[in-house]
Parts: sequence; C-alpha cells; structure tokens
Amino acid sequence: MADHLVAELDPPFEVLEPAEWRGPIVFNSPHSGRVYPQGFLATARLDLSTLRRSEDSFVDELIVGTVRRGHPVMRAHFPRCYVDVNREPYELDPRMFEGRLPSFANTRSMRVAGGLGTVARVVGDSQEIYDQRIPVEDALRQGGPDQDLEKIEFVILEAIACARTSVRIMTPYFLPDDRIITALALAAIRGVTIDIVLPETSNHPSVDWSTRAHIEPLLIAGCRVWTHALPFDHSKLLTVDGLWCFIGSANWDMRSFRLNFEINLEVYHSSIVEQVSAIIQANQRTRLTLDILERRSLPVRLRDSAARLMLPYL
Repeated sequence: MADHLVAELDPPFEVLEPAEWRGPIVFNSPHSGRVYPQGFLATARLDLSTLRRSEDSFVDELIVGTVRRGHPVMRAHFPRCYVDVNREPYELDPRMFEGRLPSFANTRSMRVAGGLGTVARVVGDSQEIYDQRIPVEDALRQGGPDQDLEKIEFVILEAIACARTSVRIMTPYFLPDDRIITALALAAIRGVTIDIVLPETSNHPSVDWSTRAHIEPLLIAGCRVWTHALPFDHSKLLTVDGLWCFIGSANWDMRSFRLNFEINLEVYHSSIVEQVSAIIQANQRTRLTLDILERRSLPVRLRDSAARLMLPYL
C-alpha cells in the first residue's frame, strides 16, 4: 500500500478524553470509520455508498456524549471494509490475492469463507469489493500488526525504567522476553516494589508450566509474585508509582507484543490509577516464593522447563 494511503489514515484512530474521569470504562467504536483512502477507492469496483453498507454508521457520534459524562471514547477512522480489527491479524481469503499468502495466515475460518476476513472480499449483499486480485504485500501491510512492531512492549519498558516507588502488574499470562524480565529485575534491585499478580490456574496449563520456569530471575532479584484463585481473571493491568496506568488487550507475552492486533490505553489520572491499583492489590492472595519453586519435584521441573522452550509460540 503506497505511503500516501497511510498518510490519509494518519491517525488511524483517536481517543477522546474527558476533562475529568469518572470511572474505568472506555467506549469503543471500531466499525464506524469513514475515511476511505483514494487508492482503496480506485481498486474497488463498488461506489462509495455501497462500500459504506459495512459501517456501523455514526455509532461513534451516538456515544461521543459519554465524554462529557467522564468516560473516554475510542473511534476508528479507517473503514471496516478496508481492514476489520475484529478479526485475527491474518484472517485472509486466498482468492483475493496475487501471490502466495504466508503459512501463518488463517485461510479456513468461517469468516474467510463468507468473504469477511481481516481484509474483506465482499460487502453488503455479498458484492465483491475489488475489481481484480490485490498484491499479497498490500494485504499484509493493510493488516497492520507487521507494522510498527513492539510499540506496546516499548511503552512498558519505558514505564518500568521511569518507576521510582512501585510497579504493579496483573495479567492472565506472563511470558515476556528477556528485556522485560531484566527491566523488572533491575527496578527491584534499585528499590522499586514490584508486584506481579497471576492466576493460580489459567485456561492454558502449558502457559502455567512455562511461567513457573520463567520467573525465577525475578524472585531472585526481589520481585514479589502473587497468585489468585478461581474464577479466572483475564484483566491486563499495569500501574507505576500510583500516577500512571496501562490497560487494554495485550497479554505479557511475545504473541501480544509482536504479532496480535492489540490496543492499550495510557491513563494519567490519579483516581483511575488508584482504582486500578486497588483491583490489583485485592487479587494479591498467595505469595509464590523461590522456596516453593525449589520444592517442585524433578519431573515437574523438567515439564515446566520443556514447556518454556515453546515460549515464542505460547
């Protein structure tokens, strides 16, 4: 996709923040975008009014009043038929493209079969969008997560580096790369209180096993790791120094940081940060110590270490 198309969609979305936040709720409208790049329109066989049938038209305008009531609104500018963020990153229909799709593309989902993948093939009453096959390279760039890699991870690294008193983390899956492990360990060594809250049992046993084999350097450095019992909590929360928090969809693992479509929000509002911190502290139930890890039997240690070998894929 040419650079001028990217420029037309800069920024691709916006966040409307209230003057005063009144609760930890974010309203989102991902399917009401109506900025149609000229290059996209030039490749489409349908007119603009037909393409717009896929929109959740003006939903963003219906919810924008919540900003005045203390709640932020996120809204996309790009149209749904250009790229649908309510899909897997590479849910693509091979019938649309000139060239071979990468092996990691999901070409067999029901949504792809219906022409409604990440890059849609049809709109309205199953009307074909494009007048010819489009280059695979354009689709991969249009899809997004292969662009601007690791931005969420870089924000987290910068936040940890800036921490002076406390870092509190709550996540369902904790398998970050060595950079984040090192950053957390160094923060603990310089006196920052690091609390990491994980589920006692998640919905993926292999992730639990590999996490137990992954966190030893943090415990040695003085980080505190806690677990909470069922029900399983899927929240992804981070607070720093009681002044800043980071909330959104990204897990603390390599897939979220480097592959998946994820969106997170930085919050600079003390009352919201206090509420998020309180949620994290309320789930600090059982301390997971180095002594507990060392008491694992040899077969369990071998199982956990073997699971950790799959770290880039979990």
